[in-house]
Amino acid sequence: GAVVLAPPHLTTSFYFHGGLQGLGTPYRENRDGFAAAVRICSATTPDEARALAERRGVTHIVLPSWDAFMDEYARLGSDDESHTLVALLHRWLPPRWLRPVAYQLPQIPGFEHQSVAVFEVTELQSDATALCRLAAYFAETGQLDLAAAAGRALASSFPDEMDALVARAQVAMA
Repeated sequence: GAVVLAPPHLTTSFYFHGGLQGLGTPYRENRDGFAAAVRICSATTPDEARALAERRGVTHIVLPSWDAFMDEYARLGSDDESHTLVALLHRWLPPRWLRPVAYQLPQIPGFEHQSVAVFEVTELQSDATALCRLAAYFAETGQLDLAAAAGRALASSFPDEMDALVARAQVAMA
């Protein structure tokens, strides 16, 4: 039941190898899916992106480091791509309806320095929950500088919340 928003060539791989559905593909017949991917990636507010993603049943957004076509989607649909959903994701500012999912690529020759960011579409989270999940993600993926920054933000903004204390402990252990 997963519907993935990813670059076109990765989407076809998800179809073939994973049996997943996706939006944008490199095939001319899929104009509606391609247009939907452009609209979601180029949305300039989190609410607009959420409404568009929900309308198409998107469950996951995938940003691979080796394929910048998500940026192309944003560029095609916006005059200022620095304010799009994709730009927010690149700056690690996911909207509160996206949860980062820690995923480590298998060890494949030629991909040693590549990464993939996976986001799951969820119900709207509180600010504290969203930041806790981001801190935990950074700790799990070994991005310790970002984990520490998220931990400091949790300490200053949510000093007494139990979830924030747990996330800060996870960051400290990392």
